[in-house]
Amino acid sequence: MSPIYMTNNKINFTIIFFLLGIIIFSLYFADTWHGMTHKYRVEGFVDYMNPNTDQIKNIREIPSTQLLTILSEIYTNVDNHEKLLSILNEDYKYEAVSQNTDYSMEENIFSLFRFLKKHDNELVRITEDDNQYIPSDVLDRLIDGSLMKPLRDDLYKIKNYPGKSMMPYKETDPDVMKQQGQQYIKKANEVHNSNLRGDVKKEVVSKLLKKADKKYVDATKKEVENDPHDNANTPVDTDPRITQRELETKLIMNSLYYVKGIVEYQETAIQEIQKKVTTSIIQNYSNL
Repeated sequence: MSPIYMTNNKINFTIIFFLLGIIIFSLYFADTWHGMTHKYRVEGFVDYMNPNTDQIKNIREIPSTQLLTILSEIYTNVDNHEKLLSILNEDYKYEAVSQNTDYSMEENIFSLFRFLKKHDNELVRITEDDNQYIPSDVLDRLIDGSLMKPLRDDLYKIKNYPGKSMMPYKETDPDVMKQQGQQYIKKANEVHNSNLRGDVKKEVVSKLLKKADKKYVDATKKEVENDPHDNANTPVDTDPRITQRELETKLIMNSLYYVKGIVEYQETAIQEIQKKVTTSIIQNYSNL
């Protein structure tokens, strides 16, 4: 057997093995992403993997188990991307992507940013000569905090908004009560001088004067009995409109939403690269 034939046979076997590897990775990633998106599409539940802004605002507190599941699946897919990029480029240094059990959920989300940035840079390098990959600015805005700041500020405004009284507002200033009485008398005089039918005019004027009388009685009662008390409108409902935990879960869910979008964007780019590599290998193989 000639050396040339042996060399070609070795090349052919290597190409086939590499092609099979790419196909296996493609099938695995496709199944993983399908599982992530299909698992949560259950009628009657919020689709946590594909929420919109209104859904996030309406969620009170997202279960921690749900958030951890989503974060774990994102980590799995980012690690898969790390492995695949190391296969596509032998000079690419693979680093295992895994959560730190000593970190909070927010810290583990932030730890992903380094790998997402690394993948963006590698995809730019791989595609620099053809259909160049353009990273989204979402990642940079997540890193510097500008993307989440508007939602964070709004949520804290809601959390810190003063509580409201459980009862209707009560006027506690006797001078204001007397002024209101004068306004009722003024209105009664306007009605008296109007062109309303006599019986209607009489009834309206009577009701307005009764309102005026009550205001003067209320003012006197306040001056004599201090009723209602000055703190009558102090909020009775002291519970915050949103708890700190509810606030945090909304921010975490929103961060996961953006991170998932970045990973999917990178996934699309990787799949396109895989298709080109596969096509190139098949063409080269057919010419051997």
